[in-house]
Amino acid sequence: MRQTQIATATSDAEVHASATTVQLGESVRTLMESIAVFPSTPTLFCDNRSSLCLMKGEGSWKSKTTLNKLAYIRQLIATGALNGTYIETTLQKADALTKLLGGVAHARALVQLCLRDSFMLNNRSV
Repeated sequence: MRQTQIATATSDAEVHASATTVQLGESVRTLMESIAVFPSTPTLFCDNRSSLCLMKGEGSWKSKTTLNKLAYIRQLIATGALNGTYIETTLQKADALTKLLGGVAHARALVQLCLRDSFMLNNRSV
């Protein structure tokens, strides 16, 4: 899904991507609850510490659109409906879906997403 605004900073892009992810997750949660399946509290993994600080209510931000998206995520975190957790960039599974990765990093991301067998990664010919 394309962002609706041009990101002027990495943390801006992370906030927009996180807000979209949270909105989709809320829709899936609502659908699950409608069929009497009650999932545990989701965790939003973010590999940008600045964005995570902003989402948890620390710091300030510049654009109204981003501020509105932050307010939505902050509300979910404050009410306990969402957990926000930092994750190292190399462990971020979503990277394979959002950016061009080099050979080994791309192969590792495919394994993390269960789209490729780890045996193939460990025994590939170079």
